Amino acid sequence: MLLFILLITINIVYTSTISFSIPDIVNGSKRASLNGTWQLDRETSESLNDVLDLMGIGWVKRRIITGLDMTEQYTITSTTFHFIRDTQRSHQNLTFLLNIEENVEDELLGEMKQIVTYNPGGKFNNIMDTGSLIIEIIQPFNATGWSLRKLLSNNPNRMIFITNYTSYDGSVTQTCVRYFNRK
Repeated sequence: MLLFILLITINIVYTSTISFSIPDIVNGSKRASLNGTWQLDRETSESLNDVLDLMGIGWVKRRIITGLDMTEQYTITSTTFHFIRDTQRSHQNLTFLLNIEENVEDELLGEMKQIVTYNPGGKFNNIMDTGSLIIEIIQPFNATGWSLRKLLSNNPNRMIFITNYTSYDGSVTQTCVRYFNRK
């Protein structure tokens, strides 16, 4: 849990106004990247139902969302996170500015405010850290929360997606762990 709190508090500020792709090669060492296309692995993933319930999402919408097969495509640059999500019911294509609070219209969840932060990682104990992407949802749900996307250290073709929400009064917390495979 401390690791997640530390990851949430990391805030990378880019002073350049020029956008560039996050490189897959750093100082001569190959680094895996979150950039690419990812398919939800439903067999090894937990259900989002309890998290969505805590957020105040109704039963019918929860059943629809938790039953969807999902493909997500990410392109992360120094200033933006480009996100494409395809399901049986929708196609969503959005670009977010990093470290900026934005109003978002999510086709599955509706209107919300969120902040996207990317930690590009780096060399740690002679191992290239793959970096992490954190999306903090600010409102309008019955709870506050975040989601973390990060490559598994032992498999750069598998991503862990952790969602965590806590009720506003702090009495209830729900966490969901989902896995995606690189396509």
